[in-house]
Amino acid sequence: MGLLSGSAFRGIVGGIASAYVDRREEARNKISEFQERVRNRVDKVNEKKKDVFDEFDSDIKSYNAVLQIAGSNLKNNLDSYLMSNPDNLSVLANLQPDQLKNTLRETQVSDDIEDFTQTRQADYKIESDNLTQSLQDEVGIFKNQGTLFTKGLYEREAPTVQAITETVDDTRPLTRTATALPEGLPLGQTAAFTGDAKIKSLQTFKELYYNPPVTANDTFQKPTLTTDKGFNFIQDLEKDYNSLVQRGYQGNLEDFFAEYQFDVDQKALNRTFTPSYTKFDGDFAPNSKFDSNLTSAFTNALETEDYDGAKEIIEGYQSSSFDGNNAKAKTLNEQLDNAIKGITDTAPDDEKETTSVEQLRDVGPRPPLGGGTKGKEERDNWDANYGNLLFRDGTIITDAQKQYILENPRASKDLFVKTKIDQENYKSLNNL
Repeated sequence: MGLLSGSAFRGIVGGIASAYVDRREEARNKISEFQERVRNRVDKVNEKKKDVFDEFDSDIKSYNAVLQIAGSNLKNNLDSYLMSNPDNLSVLANLQPDQLKNTLRETQVSDDIEDFTQTRQADYKIESDNLTQSLQDEVGIFKNQGTLFTKGLYEREAPTVQAITETVDDTRPLTRTATALPEGLPLGQTAAFTGDAKIKSLQTFKELYYNPPVTANDTFQKPTLTTDKGFNFIQDLEKDYNSLVQRGYQGNLEDFFAEYQFDVDQKALNRTFTPSYTKFDGDFAPNSKFDSNLTSAFTNALETEDYDGAKEIIEGYQSSSFDGNNAKAKTLNEQLDNAIKGITDTAPDDEKETTSVEQLRDVGPRPPLGGGTKGKEERDNWDANYGNLLFRDGTIITDAQKQYILENPRASKDLFVKTKIDQENYKSLNNL
């Protein structure tokens, strides 16, 4: 057999090289497609995990509520009942306290009794772990991909696929079972958020969602990495907290965490508790940041003649539970009425009657209080014609002063605006 010619050899090598490049490019495309498929799988697994969590957590919350009413003396009876009737938890939850206790007293305590919450915790972990494992299986499938030319590519990208699968949310802790009083609790008992309760609730919150101490001298640390237990949960809570602060909530972040946890625990105990921050849910306090932003939005609505938008803002103030906001609604409504009158009452340019500076100087001050019906009528006429043009003493308001009044509806025109804003033009207009 003769040796291959140089040209033939180069042709073979070139063909191998071309196939090498083509197959590696094809592999890269497949790797990208595989990674996207895994991301989609993670999203679906997270949705399924949320459903599984909701199912098990609902069971434990219902169990908690039943236990608090029944009392710790009937806990073994309750666990025994649910061992033979696992689907009847909702039935127990809907019984009156006396009916519930009588039903459980009639239940024989099982010799091999199992704690209901521990069983549900274990079952939840199994189902959740199975979902997580289904993702890890994807890594094994990925590693076994590839041929002589492409196997190295798959091996190098395997850690990336591994990282994608680890974005699955395994941080949701199920509701804890609280200790019940022996005799049980009356349905709907109101809980008190005392100083001691605040300290204990904050500690519970940190145990559930913070990073644990590394040494005996360390404290719980708020999670800072996305992979930390409780990171996503706390991030969401902080968003809620910041929104509440914008609306007027005065507590610090730990105050909020403590009250949040206390509320969760009391619901599990079937007790009634209303956190202080709930009054800012859908509402806002006067002089809050939200109030300031809303006022600015109202001013902008008037300037752009968006009167429907201005009306919606006023309705927000009217529906507020804070008295100060109701009073402000009246002020804003007056401003809106004046703005609308400025549009609807305006005649065509060729029919307008203009009021000169000289004429305004001759108007005089607002009619004084008193005078009965006639006096009120005179004041109303003066307000309608000159209220936006003159101060009450009859001096002319400059354009800069008008703008300031519009942006600051609470400002005192006569005690502040007149003396502090645009003094040079004010004196010029009024020959002062």
